[in-house]
Amino acid sequence: MAGGLASGAAREALWLAAVGTDLLGGSLGFGVPGLGRSSTQEWDIEGGHFAERCQAFILIALGESIVVIGATLAGLLRGPLAGPHASVAPTVVAFLIAFIGSVGLWWLYFDRSAEEGARVLATSDDPGRLGRSAYHLIHPFMVAGIIVVAAGDKVALTNPAAVGRAPVAWMLLGRIHRS
Repeated sequence: MAGGLASGAAREALWLAAVGTDLLGGSLGFGVPGLGRSSTQEWDIEGGHFAERCQAFILIALGESIVVIGATLAGLLRGPLAGPHASVAPTVVAFLIAFIGSVGLWWLYFDRSAEEGARVLATSDDPGRLGRSAYHLIHPFMVAGIIVVAAGDKVALTNPAAVGRAPVAWMLLGRIHRS
């Protein structure tokens, strides 16, 4: 909650500390003073439900990335690209590539792995261990990757010629590297 009330660098530091605490807590068995650490065998999680919760975060991140690229395109079409001499084609092509990339990420996650991951987690002898590694530790990085790709897509939409610059290329190539 403190991260939502702070501003600037303090807000960023508090949010990073919260994410770090969450990730570290699972790795250390959610240790509590006086009670000690728990083992993954003690974690009573229902695999299918846990997987669905994590899938919802991915779906929200992908949905937000589509909202960002759509809103960026709409703003450009109402603003800088609204003039009679503006070239809309490069921006529309950049939008289509960004949209297809987001659909591709959705397909890769939901069609290829989400259902199988939920099944494996639900039938595991130690769902806590799998939940910790496959969902608790990996999904925050997947969401961060989706956010970084969406930021790259927004830059590419704003200035399609910027794709050749190193920072933007790294953000966009993150999509290619994961697939």
